Amino acid sequence: MDDHRISVETRYVDILLTNGNQVSGDMFLQLHGTKSYEPQRIEELLNGENEFIPVRHGDRVFLLNIRHIVSLTCDADSELTDLQRLGEQYSVSVETVNGQLDDLQVFVNLPSGKQRIKDFLNQRKTFLLFIKDNKGIYLQRDMIVRVSD
Repeated sequence: MDDHRISVETRYVDILLTNGNQVSGDMFLQLHGTKSYEPQRIEELLNGENEFIPVRHGDRVFLLNIRHIVSLTCDADSELTDLQRLGEQYSVSVETVNGQLDDLQVFVNLPSGKQRIKDFLNQRKTFLLFIKDNKGIYLQRDMIVRVSD
């Protein structure tokens, strides 16, 4: 049997699960995203159709159920697009089911003049991107309890 492998790159992430456990390791991303010729972004995996995503930790690969991911932290530069940076920038605090996150930045650049934090939070995405100290923090929308400015 031929060994067919798809070329991928890896990106280091820290993940907080609903049970309080943390998983750190490498996510596998395709060299081309589904919507562009640029490398796939973590957002595409988190908001895609797959319910389980692989994360390599040492010699082991874990398949994580995205419904049980509260947050995923990664390098912001690889996730924040130029288009997003053009949006309105807000500083917010977010309370999740696992605790409080303060001084997060949000870039809101949505069509039809929807530039409010409320519009950002009401997007039909499972995970939303927040920024803190050059880190991208994807929060699962269903795990967000409260947002304040």
